[in-house]
Amino acid sequence: MRCFTRRSGQMLRIGDDVILTVTSVRGGSVRLGFKVPRDMIVDREEIAEQKKRERVAGNLQYAAQNRMLAQTGIAAGKRAAAKAPAKSPEKSPATYPAAARAGKARVSKPRAAKPAHPAKPGVGSSKPAKRT
Repeated sequence: MRCFTRRSGQMLRIGDDVILTVTSVRGGSVRLGFKVPRDMIVDREEIAEQKKRERVAGNLQYAAQNRMLAQTGIAAGKRAAAKAPAKSPEKSPATYPAAARAGKARVSKPRAAKPAHPAKPGVGSSKPAKRT
């Protein structure tokens, strides 16, 4: 452990991007200020220990769950596959042409011709409308 003597208002630099400032000293209490990057986590020791205990408990719970799943015959990685619905045969890639399976072409179904509109000649048909 490195020990430094600093008075109120004096600073310590840790690396290139951490600055520690002694903001005040009162009796047996020292108030510190830190300038750190936003992605760096700074916690009091008791908070860091609590987070560590929670992480360990979570890991133990996850391990116990995986052991239980392994005993029932379902591996943890296969849970999603076991719940996934089967693909319908008409939409499987095997029914598409080879170019579509390779992702090079898009296959669309041919559309049925629209019947001519009975009240409006020329609408929906391929013949131009007659003008009178």
